[in-house]
Amino acid sequence: MFRLKAKRLTKIIGTLDEDALMYEENIISEMIESGMDIARIELLHHNYKAYSTLIERLYKVASSMNAIIAILLEIPANNRTVFVPSDYTVEKDRELTIAVGKRSNQEFKENEDEDDKMFISINVLGSEVNEGQTIIFGDEVSGEIISVNPEEIRVLIKNDGIIYNRSRVYINGSCKYAVNFSEIQQKHLDFIATTNVDFITFVFSKEHFSDELAFIQEKLVGKEIKLLCKIEKQLENEYLYEFIEKTNGIVIARYPMGSEMPIERICTYQKEVIAACRQRAKPVLVSGHVLGSLRSLPYPLRADACDVYNGVIDGIDGFILSSEILQEDNWRNTLEMLTNILATAESSIEYRSSFQKIWIASMKPSIAESIASSAIKTCIELEANYILCLAEHGRAPRLLSKYKPPVPIITISSLIKTVQQSLIHRGTVPILGEKLDYKQALTNAVEMIRSNTDHNCIVVVVTELMDSAKHFNEQMGVLTIEQ
Repeated sequence: MFRLKAKRLTKIIGTLDEDALMYEENIISEMIESGMDIARIELLHHNYKAYSTLIERLYKVASSMNAIIAILLEIPANNRTVFVPSDYTVEKDRELTIAVGKRSNQEFKENEDEDDKMFISINVLGSEVNEGQTIIFGDEVSGEIISVNPEEIRVLIKNDGIIYNRSRVYINGSCKYAVNFSEIQQKHLDFIATTNVDFITFVFSKEHFSDELAFIQEKLVGKEIKLLCKIEKQLENEYLYEFIEKTNGIVIARYPMGSEMPIERICTYQKEVIAACRQRAKPVLVSGHVLGSLRSLPYPLRADACDVYNGVIDGIDGFILSSEILQEDNWRNTLEMLTNILATAESSIEYRSSFQKIWIASMKPSIAESIASSAIKTCIELEANYILCLAEHGRAPRLLSKYKPPVPIITISSLIKTVQQSLIHRGTVPILGEKLDYKQALTNAVEMIRSNTDHNCIVVVVTELMDSAKHFNEQMGVLTIEQ
């Protein structure tokens, strides 16, 4: 029940790479207790055995501590990754040679004495790369491509910064490396079909969205895996709305957006996507330089802190942290800093006016959403301590989260996938319970809340239970729990 006592409602998604396999189990459990709600794993190579081991280990550790964690696998849109012997510090106006294909350390050493250029390598280039295009390394360094040949490209660096080993490379105009699915992406999907993860993310092409969606659904038939659409460049509203409607959520990827659209439009477009997701009760996550300054500093830059703060005010469900700032010697500081910023931002929200804005902008509600909005209104008016949601399936917590309540949404279900996947929604505190009738489930929930508080509580209760005819029955009520 550590999440019930947490200071923040917004979710934290931590990216783990293969180095996490070396972590002791107590380190992973501490990361979960310190705030990591969802573990994100990028499928950057074909070492599926390592991925499987990491997935099993995460679920095992969470189970051993009687906690819930969700796992998100990301299928990269392109497979360009930087390989360097160590992180490179580069300076503005310096030329950089990028060799295609992973090089050995000896090859790097043979070229390290050349004064006019530095050598790195990426694993794949692609035929769409041309002179004059902008290239971005991770989230710090950008440059202009000045020459291209089949074995290497030359880049003129545009700003000072650090190129980190295994950081992603983006080239403007080529976010999506292949139309439909490359062979590598199909192998990733085949692997995902053998797992029991909770979410996957994929970058869809607007021209082939329906075909790509059908292909993924066919590959994952029979699996309870939710699909998130990753947006790497600006889309026309008709495509954006279709992506939101037909997938289970959105990930705003700000790294590639820097090369795909005017920089001054990124913040505005992020707000537009958040508003569109909120209107449709779909979760929205943000990745790309979330507290990125913690790579080299003990405290985040003010700009990074303000970026997170403003994202909370806008209504983001969760922030994705990169693996570089979640290394074994840094993750505690990162999670603590992010938690404090999230809690401070949430405490500054005027929840009554926030609710009214969301409610007014909403479409005509269904019965379930009408009950959810009424529950949040009641919660705010009565200054309730908790919202208790008894839901076998995940619709009710999703609709409750849409209205951004000021208190935790305690979500109890007997289905492991329901509680794991509800972690993506802001404010949810999932608990795996037994399959019981309504009265017994409510009695157990009340006792659980009483045992975790030391004062009288007002609890708004929302139930979404299926009857014998497989119809959902939604109800709302208010309880006072006395000590």
